[in-house]
Amino acid sequence: MMDNFVFISQKYRDAVAEKISPLHYHEDLAMLKKSGRPPWSYYNDMFGEHNIMFNMSNDYYDPAPFEYTDDLPSFYDICIERAEEMRDMNKEIDILYSAGLDSVCIFLALYEVCPKDQLHIIMGGGHQKEVYPKLWEERIKKLNYTICEPLDLFSQPRPDKNLFTTGCEADRLLGSTGFPEHGHRPDFVDRDEDYWYDTWWEKTRYTYIMQSFRYLQDIRCPKMDISNYQPFFLSQKFQRYSMNKILDRNMVWHSNHHHMEGRDFRLTKMEIRDFIGDIYDPDYAMTAVKTVMFNNRPEGWKSYGYGVEAIYGDGTVIFTENLTKALQYGVR
Repeated sequence: MMDNFVFISQKYRDAVAEKISPLHYHEDLAMLKKSGRPPWSYYNDMFGEHNIMFNMSNDYYDPAPFEYTDDLPSFYDICIERAEEMRDMNKEIDILYSAGLDSVCIFLALYEVCPKDQLHIIMGGGHQKEVYPKLWEERIKKLNYTICEPLDLFSQPRPDKNLFTTGCEADRLLGSTGFPEHGHRPDFVDRDEDYWYDTWWEKTRYTYIMQSFRYLQDIRCPKMDISNYQPFFLSQKFQRYSMNKILDRNMVWHSNHHHMEGRDFRLTKMEIRDFIGDIYDPDYAMTAVKTVMFNNRPEGWKSYGYGVEAIYGDGTVIFTENLTKALQYGVR
C-alpha cells in the first residue's frame, strides 16, 4: 500500500519543506489558494489523480463524476437514507453539535431512525442550549451528551471505536463561497455569480472529502478507524444533489462569514431548512442564522497548539511530539 495521508497540518507541511525537501512547497500553497482554502488547510483530490507535495488517500469515499443525475430522491429522503446507513453501522455516533442548521439537521435525521443510546452529542462551551433551547429541552438533554471547554472540543471524538460526524460539508454542497479572502477573488459583495458556478466543481473536487478531518486534530487515540470518518453530508447522493443544483444554475450563494454584507442568511440552505421544518420545527427552520461551533473563544485560540499533525491513510495518528520522526512518509 502506498504511503499516504488523510490529514496534514500546516506545521507538518512546513516541517517537511524545511527538513526534507522544499520541492513542490510553493506549488502546494498555490493549489490551496486556487481552491479557496486558507494556508493552514490542505486539499485532497477526490479522484486521487492530482497530488503535489504529498500522496493523499481517497479510499474512504466513492466519488461521483461531475454530471447530471436524473431521478434522485428528495433531499429529505436522502437525509433519512444517510441516517439509516449510519445507524446500520452499529456503532456509537459522536455528533459535533453547534445548534446551527447543519448540525440540527444531522441530529434530527439520526434521532428519527437511531436507537437513542447510539447518539453522543458533543458541544463546545454549552452555548448551544441558549441558541436552540427547544431542541435542548425536548431532546438533547435526555440523551448522552458532553459539554466541554471550547479548546477541548476536538479531543472529544473517539474515531478509533465510534463513528464521527459533522455537518461541515453542507456549506460546500449548498452554496457557500468558502473562504473567498484566501482565493483569487476575495470579494463577496461584487461577486459575479458565474464565477462561483464556474469554479465550484474544481473547488469541490479538491476540498469536499477532507473538510471534517480538521475537527479531529486533537484526538487522543494513536490510530483511528478510517471507516469511522462519517461526515453526514459526505455521500454520493448528496454530492449528486448538489451537482444538479450547479448544472441547473439554481444555487443560492452565501458567505462563510457571519456578516454577509447585507444578504440574508435566512434565505440560504433552504433544503436543510425544509427538512428541519418538516420533521420537527418550522419556526426554527425559517429563522436560524449563522452559528459558531463554540463561542467565548479564549484569547489566542487561533494559534492554539492542537496535538495531531498528520493522519496516515491507514489511520495512524502522528502527534506533535513525534513530528520529526515521520517527515519522510508519503512525500512526493
